[in-house]
Amino acid sequence: MKYTDSMYRKAFDIRDIAPWKGIGDDQLISFYSEAMDEMIYVNFMGRLGQHLALGVYIGDEGIQSLYDIRYHEMRDPATLDADILFAMCGQNCVQISFESRNDAFEDQLPDLMEYAQKYNETIKGYKDIPSFIDFYPQWEPSTLKDPVRLKVLDEAMTVVILYNDLNRGRFKNIPPLNMISNTKAPYFEKKNGKWELSTNMIPTVNPNIISPDVPFEDGALIRRLKKLPRGGELEVKLISGIWKAWNDEGDMCGLPHLLIVRDCESETIEPPILLQRKPNEPVESIMTQILDQFISNLEKNKKKIPDRIICSGMRTMALLYEFCDEMEIELDEDDYLDEVDEAIESFCELQAEDENGITGAEHMIEEMVEMMEKIPRTALKDAPSDLKDALLSAEDLGMSPDLVKRIKNLAKYF
Repeated sequence: MKYTDSMYRKAFDIRDIAPWKGIGDDQLISFYSEAMDEMIYVNFMGRLGQHLALGVYIGDEGIQSLYDIRYHEMRDPATLDADILFAMCGQNCVQISFESRNDAFEDQLPDLMEYAQKYNETIKGYKDIPSFIDFYPQWEPSTLKDPVRLKVLDEAMTVVILYNDLNRGRFKNIPPLNMISNTKAPYFEKKNGKWELSTNMIPTVNPNIISPDVPFEDGALIRRLKKLPRGGELEVKLISGIWKAWNDEGDMCGLPHLLIVRDCESETIEPPILLQRKPNEPVESIMTQILDQFISNLEKNKKKIPDRIICSGMRTMALLYEFCDEMEIELDEDDYLDEVDEAIESFCELQAEDENGITGAEHMIEEMVEMMEKIPRTALKDAPSDLKDALLSAEDLGMSPDLVKRIKNLAKYF
């Protein structure tokens, strides 16, 4: 993807206008995109001087993803941990962001340097390097390559510059966003080839976006579970994409969902539930899959139903609410599950890649495999169950095919 001189000219105009000065990221202008046949909502990030950007939110999904972020930002900071991660990972938007040299997208720099040299544009390397970024729901932020979404960003920069010119640089008169009542915002629409400014209503929030319901309606499963013994207490936390960072290699990479469960009685962490949300897969689908696997682990591994579950975050509460209600399990919320958070931190460290792209988890599991390949096959059945579980999770964790094959050969003797 080669960015045009026109895109960079508009980007530097935005930088010079600095529309984020004096207004917050809850103040929007909107426009109708001919490129995408959608309503588009633009906010201005950077009033505090940290992340300077235009956020260009696409359609109803885009504005609802912005509401999700806004809602959790307004809550008690102690509650933000897991829920704000879900919100950030669920954005449907594109951005023009101004980065420092260490944070700029490497694959975009050649085009930028060519433009700067051609037009004698000064770049100091501190929050003045324009980056064109794609935030696709449940995908790692990446270089903007899609031509239609790139056109939407181009349209957004055009209307922001036009709004600046029409209002003599004043952005302060834009009303703040209100999630529960309609907000009238500046609105651009192209008529006879020219952008015309009026006002339009911004949609209100869909509560199910912030805390999606996860139904539990399997009658046969309910009857089966109710026959299991009861007892004990679990701590549960659901997160999304915590160990990922901006992808400066330019390729899109999906973000996983991770459920960590701690058995309070035995003080052990259960094998993690890790699932990848597919492109365009509804969030309800991936949440249902996670709940199904959680219930399956209770039925097949623990063979009992807990009396009480303590969860962290609204998404975790929503995941378990109907299940706990049907099964008459006490469900409580606690934002400080220290042992669970430590387990998540350790798991994330295992996901970190070395210079060869191999994760810490793969190194660790390969060492286990090498050790177990050296002992008599008849002794493998007596190996600790947590060691077997760790090995058998290798395929779900995305280990190399060769390592997965070696594990399957060992598993025949478990």
